[in-house]
Amino acid sequence: MLWLVVGLLLCAASAQGTQEQDVPGIPTLVEDPFEGRLVESIEVEGARRYSEDRLRAALGLGAGDRYSSETVEQGVEYLWTLFQVRADIVGKIEEDGALSLRLIVVELPADLEPRFIGYDEIKLEKILEWTDLQDRRELYFHQVPRVERLILDGYRREGHFHVQVRSIIREPSEGDSSDMPGDVIFEIIEGPTVHVSEVVIRGNVSMPDTGAAFWKNGLKHLASTELAGPSLFDWSGKEFVEDTLRSDLVAMRNVYRDRGFLNAVVELDSLKFNQDRSRVEVHIIVDEGKPFRVTEVAIEALNLKPHPRGERFMPIEESAELLYPLEDLIAELTLAPGDIYVKTTVDADRLSLRDYYGADGYIDHSTLGPGYAWKWLEPELIFDIEKAEVKVIYRISQGRQLRIRSVLISGATHTRDHVIRRNISVDPGDLANMEEIISSLRRLNRLEYFSDERDPLGHRDPYFVFRTIPGEEGLVDIDFIVEEGRVVDFAISGGIDSNDGLFGILSLSMRNFDIFDLPSSFLSTFGEIYRKEAFHGGGQTLSIQISPGARRDQSMIRFVEPDIFGLQRNRWSFAGEFSIFDRIYDYDEEKRTTRRVTFGRQLGYDGSFNIGFASRDVKVRNVDQQVLLDPQMGSLTQQIGTSILNGVTFGVSYRDTDAAFNPKTGRIISWNNDVAFEGIGSDWDIYNSNLSWDEYFKLGTELDPVPSSVRLSSGLGLAMPFSQTDVTPYSERLFLGGFNSLRGFRYRGVGPNSTDGNVLGGESMARASLEYRYPLVTQTRPGTYQEIEMFRVHFFVDAGVLGTDYTELDLDEMRSAAGLGFALLYPIPISFNFGWPLEAKPYDERQVFSFNIATR
Repeated sequence: MLWLVVGLLLCAASAQGTQEQDVPGIPTLVEDPFEGRLVESIEVEGARRYSEDRLRAALGLGAGDRYSSETVEQGVEYLWTLFQVRADIVGKIEEDGALSLRLIVVELPADLEPRFIGYDEIKLEKILEWTDLQDRRELYFHQVPRVERLILDGYRREGHFHVQVRSIIREPSEGDSSDMPGDVIFEIIEGPTVHVSEVVIRGNVSMPDTGAAFWKNGLKHLASTELAGPSLFDWSGKEFVEDTLRSDLVAMRNVYRDRGFLNAVVELDSLKFNQDRSRVEVHIIVDEGKPFRVTEVAIEALNLKPHPRGERFMPIEESAELLYPLEDLIAELTLAPGDIYVKTTVDADRLSLRDYYGADGYIDHSTLGPGYAWKWLEPELIFDIEKAEVKVIYRISQGRQLRIRSVLISGATHTRDHVIRRNISVDPGDLANMEEIISSLRRLNRLEYFSDERDPLGHRDPYFVFRTIPGEEGLVDIDFIVEEGRVVDFAISGGIDSNDGLFGILSLSMRNFDIFDLPSSFLSTFGEIYRKEAFHGGGQTLSIQISPGARRDQSMIRFVEPDIFGLQRNRWSFAGEFSIFDRIYDYDEEKRTTRRVTFGRQLGYDGSFNIGFASRDVKVRNVDQQVLLDPQMGSLTQQIGTSILNGVTFGVSYRDTDAAFNPKTGRIISWNNDVAFEGIGSDWDIYNSNLSWDEYFKLGTELDPVPSSVRLSSGLGLAMPFSQTDVTPYSERLFLGGFNSLRGFRYRGVGPNSTDGNVLGGESMARASLEYRYPLVTQTRPGTYQEIEMFRVHFFVDAGVLGTDYTELDLDEMRSAAGLGFALLYPIPISFNFGWPLEAKPYDERQVFSFNIATR
């Protein structure tokens, strides 16, 4: 046995030595014998539906070409991808060295035009779109199950829960050489469209469904579920779609999670169909469990470092020391031990910590990478299921304290740099402060130089990005990016409202005007204005309007230079205006010609003070005969003819809103005064003062794409005669009523009234309005996640009172109304209001419906 083992070992060693000697003489790769040879011909075998020429072309190799194994390999793959053909190449080298090839193909069975039968409510074009057969009708047999599934899914998305789809396939017979070897028919049994008759939820003890219409509350309302039974605006009920049901279940589970019920179960219990299966009751069962209470709240700091393998991978987390004392940070939090774990409270804590760090230059923004930005990371929750308790650890990446190196402006192709910078309150060297940055951005938006109200979805509003600087730790550039908007409006249009009736408008408005930017020639004027190459970019405003109407005619020209001396900060402004306003009122006709010059001084970034001179000619004519006989209407009858009102004007204004049009948050304050006196040529001595104050409050959270909002508006007015004037003339008195002041009453239709029922007007006025606005229709701006409010409903309460003497304001004379309205915001602003008086007096003129339709 020993000798046998030794012999085997020697044989193995001998064989190994022989192999090692032969290796150098053997090539490492075996070359294709056809490589580089001239192809003489290519015969095609097995072609049935496709011509031989098409198959040769797809192969990418033809007679006269040099053979390439790489080309052949790619061609075989292309034949499968394009024609679903399995291909093989067989070659023969002829005596003269040329190469003859045979392309052997096996075509998979297919139907060049599959048929669909049984469809009725769904059009064939829709079915072809679902199955991706609208551009090509060829269907291979192995694709039939996928098409069946796509048809089923499509029908069920349309509410056909009971749909059935069956495929009938005729396989190609043996030896069949026809061009259409198979046939596919999809037989569809649509069934009825199923509508939801009711969604019944059991077990939602802590969140029962209550209320109706806009005052709903409960689990379904909080989860914004889509499946619902018949309602005022949908008498049939929603179509039953399984995917929607699954989404609703997830949404309801999330509501429970957000409110501390961390182990709540929400499941489908049963579906109960009626006899013809066209309606269904959806029964959902809830097991709420116990709400989890917080045992401890901690804060953990982390450093985020970019992953060495690139941005596709999550940043690396490393523990870090808190930059501020833990007790100071805890003091900023709302969530505390003993509280129920509620997501809205956690969100509030996130904002508190963000703002706390942000005040010191630690910025949370998507354009700052890991290590630079302050980031809120997903909190760590440590559960005790049996006790329904949770320990909450807030995890934050503190980032770096950032200072602004440079303030950049991009996209302003024609607007002067200083016009933009005078609205930006961020300077180089400042600590990055999101509050100031957002305020600057809001001012740029309010300018309306970089917006397009005609196409809000297609035009992006100003925004900003941070740009980090390699090698400069703690320094960033901030870049405000704008896109030149629609600032020149020439319109021939019209409108109608319940105050002024029908009117036409011929207007030219240039918001970013520059009187010194002249066109290169007269003939090129209009083209250069259109291209923003002339009269553009200086931040001035020029408005020219001619507006004839059924009840009023108006003409106006106005010019504003917001920075006379080019100071940018604390600047002085100039405004000049000439207007003619001619209107038919209930008792008379009034024509007012106004010439006004105003100088203003900026107060901070959002406020201003102005002082100027105004000269007005007021002509009162065609006074109603009944009014002439009313002894209490002396303020009107004594003014018949032309009166001159020359005076000094002064006022203060403040505006800080998130948008110029349809703001959601912010404040607008305006106090305007006018003192006319005989010393400068006035026929009357009158002091007019009007104070208005509007507050806007956004409801909901930052996560709401288009939140609802509240507008609180108030105003005070005074028309005081002095010196030689005993009674304020009628044209200068104060009035209420109409959609601008007191809805539910006719324009100027609110007393006090004379004993004959004529409206006296007031020398003092107070008004207030509370309006809740709820968006009904929104659209997403293309290329962004930003949603734009298009249509809304609003509910309001208006109140106001007039005093016949400036020294008194009798609250017993208060008028009030409540109602609702609808407003289309784009592309043409249209508002409709329905107001019902709550407090009214005899002779008040009521008007339930008021409206306004006009171009901006």
